[in-house]
Amino acid sequence: MTAVLAEYVVTEASTLVFLVRPGEDEPRVVEIGLRRDELRRLVGDSFGGRSAERPRTADPDAWREPLDRLVAPIADVCGEGDQVWLVPGDVLHYVPMHALRIGDVSLAERNPVCYTPSASVMRYCRAKRRPDSGRSLVFADSRATRPLSHARDQAFAIAARYGAELHTGAATTRDLVEKRLTGEHLDVLHFACHGEFDQADPMRSGVLLAGDDRLTAADLLRLPVNANLVTLSACESGVSAQRPGNELMGLTRALVYAGASAVLVSLWSVDEISTNLLMQYFYRALYDGAGKAAALRRAMLHVRDVTLAEVVAYGEEAIARLDAVAPEHVGPDTRAQLAEDIADARYRAGDFHAALADYEHLLAASSPDAPTATATSPEPAEPPAGSSAGTAAGSSSRYTALARAAARCRTVLRTGGGATPDYGRQPFVHPYYWAPFVLVGDWR
Repeated sequence: MTAVLAEYVVTEASTLVFLVRPGEDEPRVVEIGLRRDELRRLVGDSFGGRSAERPRTADPDAWREPLDRLVAPIADVCGEGDQVWLVPGDVLHYVPMHALRIGDVSLAERNPVCYTPSASVMRYCRAKRRPDSGRSLVFADSRATRPLSHARDQAFAIAARYGAELHTGAATTRDLVEKRLTGEHLDVLHFACHGEFDQADPMRSGVLLAGDDRLTAADLLRLPVNANLVTLSACESGVSAQRPGNELMGLTRALVYAGASAVLVSLWSVDEISTNLLMQYFYRALYDGAGKAAALRRAMLHVRDVTLAEVVAYGEEAIARLDAVAPEHVGPDTRAQLAEDIADARYRAGDFHAALADYEHLLAASSPDAPTATATSPEPAEPPAGSSAGTAAGSSSRYTALARAAARCRTVLRTGGGATPDYGRQPFVHPYYWAPFVLVGDWR
């Protein structure tokens, strides 16, 4: 398999891409007619700001059509399936370039893709790779006030596959994390927690741990993070602030400099269900022998093509998996959230009879006075009224949200709807769901 480097330089007048193939003495240089000002405006409109809504609500064609030409020259220097290594420039660090298209397919569908902030970083990352040690660490669902039911399932599945040491909930303190990062080499270090990017002070960006603890980029620079792969399955974990000289400040840079050979991080606030599906499929492919970039490619395409029938099956398997593996770690709220997500998927499939039965079952087990937890991910496309992800915290209760969802099902059924459910619908085709994660560093 050939590996091709594509490095981008953004200038006031245009954007240049330098293409490097093994065995060639000089790079090929292609000029692309995108000026710095128009590129920044386009990227800002589609991905900028603090709103999680932009990547989700923006029409993909609105940014793909003008940006597709950035990856078009790659087709001239590599075949389908070859490894593509991207070094973005300027605001391209905020763009999921693997979601851009070559012809009728995305770059991710055509090729496995990895990134580095500069070409020189790859040599550093590859030098950090070590033979498997058989030791992995997983931390998940750290904040009781902001529970992540799917992240907890994700953690148990990954820990079981790798025989990893697992810590969840109140145990995931910063003190514990620092003690467990002893300098011994890890195969995988995985965090499935909330993440936050701090625009004012990027080195305070971090993963939220138990209580008020936070593992920041600044913390990571003083810790030994010797791992073949560090995954931050969290919102905004790959967002960085640019400094003069195209220097990036944030969690990704900190992890690379702390010793990680490869880092898997997100470019925006992610959806919990699609993220769990992506992570589970990624680690399955990785465990079966695929390289990291190839495994991520398979996982992204799997999420893009998954059907509502598969989402329902996944939810049912997640409940069974958590109950079987560690029932003492699975409280009623975790089980109820997973069951509610199954009901939401049935609603989106138009199976209003089944959705109503699910909502009524949840209502029977719920208290009218139970407060709704803070939303952990943006509202999914076409949610039922009162769906968990789209319900605001505060005065509303989960009971009220479920009652509204059940009422909406009854209304549809009274008016003759729901005759032909369609579980073949694909809820995650928008790049917001399948394209947020980027692999930085060694792709092997």
